[in-house]
Parts: sequence; structure tokens; C-alpha cells
Amino acid sequence: MPNEVTVASALFACSQLGALLHGESLHGFAIRNGIRLDLVMSTALLDMYAKCGSIWSSRKVFDGMPVRNVFSWSAIIGGFGLQGLCSEALALFDQMKEEQVEPNAVTFVSILSACSHSGELEEGRRRFESMSRDFGIAPEDEHYACMVDLLGRAGLLDEAALLIQGMPAAPGAGVWGALLGACRIHRRVGLAEKAAGELSCWSPISRAPTCCSPMSTLPPE
Repeated sequence: MPNEVTVASALFACSQLGALLHGESLHGFAIRNGIRLDLVMSTALLDMYAKCGSIWSSRKVFDGMPVRNVFSWSAIIGGFGLQGLCSEALALFDQMKEEQVEPNAVTFVSILSACSHSGELEEGRRRFESMSRDFGIAPEDEHYACMVDLLGRAGLLDEAALLIQGMPAAPGAGVWGALLGACRIHRRVGLAEKAAGELSCWSPISRAPTCCSPMSTLPPE
């Protein structure tokens, strides 16, 4: 008989595939067979609903949880962000702090992604600065990728380039991909060639650049 771990693993697969009907069937299976909706199971369930586009089902699961941890908070915040519901995501983040749950790096990826999907430029800047200033969390590659995407959507490609230049470590594929996508939208050919060149040198196996030296300058246009 499958247990909580089995069902949670299957729900994770559904969330990656966007397989809402299969996820709903698993939810029903768990209820019919008395499988306990513990913290891990409930988090997997709300994450599945959120990533499959059924955000209010996700919120219903979240509201019914007697205990929540940073992962369940991050999952529901990220879910609202994916749907472009930035104000709801930010309200949940503030509620999370009120309940004295300390955010982590994953939480801030969810928040910055929500700002990016909704075009909330100033809010994204404020939250990015708050990471290290208020919570002592050093921005990682995913956070920079979200900010480059946010700045790129706003047409601020020069600011995005300066942000990349100021990164303490070599930018990853996500950062260059975000810049390249923005260059395509705003037709910044020279900058796009630089980003594409850096991206082509990135190894998906070693997750490190293989043929290009670290970026020092980006071409003016």
C-alpha cells in the first residue's frame, strides 16, 4: 500500500508535468485510503495544484494546514506568483513574517519571480535589497536571474547589464538566458550576441562555463 512518501513523490511528478487530473486523482486516492495529510504531503499537494494552474485549490489546501513551514509558505507564494497574482503573493509573504516564519533563499526566488511575472519593478527592487539587508541572505544565481528578467521586461537592459557585471560570482545560464530573452524583445542586437555567446559556453552537465572567460564588460549600444 502506498504511503505518504509515495503519494508525495507522485504528486511532485504531476507538478512537473502539469498533470492536474492525475494530481486530483492522487488527492482522492489519499482521502479514500486514509493517508494522512502531514506537512510534507500537504506541501506536495498545494505545490501540485499551484503549478498545474489550480491556484485556489492550492490556497484551500494551504489554509487547511494546521502547521506550515518555510517550504509550504514558499510553495504557495510561488504559486500565486506563477499566476501573475503578485499582490496576493506579497500579502502572503507579509503574513508569513507576521507568523514569525523566517524566509529563506527559496522564498525570495518565489517573491522575485512573482514581481517579475507581474512587472512590479519597484517592489522587486525593494525585496531584492531586503534579502541581504534584513535577512542576511546572499543573492544567488536564481535571484539575479529573476532581477535581470524583471529589469529586462521593463526595458532597462543597461541596468540589467550593470547588475550582471556586479555579481560576485560568474553568472549562470539562467542569468544569461534572461538577458537574451529581454534583448530579443527590445532588439538589442549587440548585447544579445554577448549573452548568446556566454550562454553557448555554459555546460548543462557541470553547470559551469566551459569556453568563455568571465564577463568583464558588456558592449554599449
